Amino acid sequence: MKTQRLNLAIIFTAIAAATVTALAPVHAEPLPLDITYLDLSDDIGKLKEIHVNIPINNTTQSAYGGVVRYYDVAIAQSVAITFRFCESRQDKGADLYLSAGNQGQIEMGKFYISCNLAYDLASAYGLSDDIVRPVKGYGGSHLDYMPSLNLNTDAKAQQFVSFSSNFKPVGR
Repeated sequence: MKTQRLNLAIIFTAIAAATVTALAPVHAEPLPLDITYLDLSDDIGKLKEIHVNIPINNTTQSAYGGVVRYYDVAIAQSVAITFRFCESRQDKGADLYLSAGNQGQIEMGKFYISCNLAYDLASAYGLSDDIVRPVKGYGGSHLDYMPSLNLNTDAKAQQFVSFSSNFKPVGR
């Protein structure tokens, strides 16, 4: 019974904090992100729109005391969400609108994540276990299960930071 209560407490804490645990060392505090996604499917194919706000102004600071920055966490989470939405490599992918600051007042740009890229990165890094987190979409807020890229080794973290440093916006 104690184990069940402890497990429930952990689940409720994760839900209440709206956190992403991917990319974090075992004892690190999870990083909160504000995530909204929309399905813009049409007859030609699927396109998702993902809005991620990083709740701090300086997104280049280390997220967990290592090389992975807040910015990298947001990109990795968005790639994993895109991968989950893609039914095949040929689907359209997702437009990512990235912002920072407590109110999302710092616009960091619009990025495009193709399904092909999402498949390649998910294959290269693997996906973490899904976590339950609140998200916004059509119909308001709801709980959803979300994976993230698995950057659990120094080599993977370094390689992904190099990738995300060169992952440029396609617009504002």
